[in-house]
Amino acid sequence: MKTFRIIQGIAAAVGLVVAVALADNMQPSSKELAASVTLVVVCCLSFIGQTFYKEHSA
Repeated sequence: MKTFRIIQGIAAAVGLVVAVALADNMQPSSKELAASVTLVVVCCLSFIGQTFYKEHSA
């Protein structure tokens, strides 16, 4: 289970980097902004889920 949490954390961090890369244009399109917001929300939920699971599993 520890390996899964490590992989999940790495995937969430990579997702945040991709979200920043999508929105880091001079004039991003609405689809790029929507995709980056979606990635940020999913990644943040992943990090929050990991924290919540760690608190209740200890």
